[in-house]
Amino acid sequence: MTADLHRAGGGAIRTIRERDGASLERVSPRHPARDHFLVIAPEPALSYLRDLAISLEIDRKVTLVSADTWDAVLSACLEGHKRAGPFQRMHVVWEWEGEDAASLAMRWRDIVEQVWLQVGVRPRLIVCRPSFLIWILWHFEDVESDCQANEVRKRLERVLKRSVGVHVPALHARTVVHLGEAIRRARQKSRLRQVGGAGGAGWMMETNTDLHELVIAWYRLARRELPE
Repeated sequence: MTADLHRAGGGAIRTIRERDGASLERVSPRHPARDHFLVIAPEPALSYLRDLAISLEIDRKVTLVSADTWDAVLSACLEGHKRAGPFQRMHVVWEWEGEDAASLAMRWRDIVEQVWLQVGVRPRLIVCRPSFLIWILWHFEDVESDCQANEVRKRLERVLKRSVGVHVPALHARTVVHLGEAIRRARQKSRLRQVGGAGGAGWMMETNTDLHELVIAWYRLARRELPE
């Protein structure tokens, strides 16, 4: 089971076009750009997003690149732009367990500035605290505000084995029938952060993620109804 949660995938270059608005940041680049996504993420988030794009039949419209360090994020933004851009949107999915928020926020601002200066696009940050697997667990159950990464993993392993067995390897295939529940939980928590004055993706001080924004944008791109 644990091996499934760490399943590695390739970093193939693909492109994306979005025809409808979403809650994700959109900026006009300095140079003419195709209207598509560059998404940079660590594993297993990258594998999940790849499978989601395939299921929505937009996989040829998505650029997915793996990155596990801040230096790799910056390189992926610049190299992705060089190989498949220019892009109109860039998104970075980042796992964070709550350490050194001020330093990491400063590092992120530096990445945004460098990417903006070099390619004319401001990347959008989507933090997963404490890990990407919090999004997967939300498909099945709520999570305490201070849940740690190890606990998230243990709970997810239990619920996956109980709910769908051990014969479906991909996280997307295991969870897609419960996607509507994950989106409802994510939207509710986002509203609570807005009320508390901590809205928007960033260095959140509780267990959370705004990954649902990217999922919703892709459903709109594919002209599919969101699951209930």
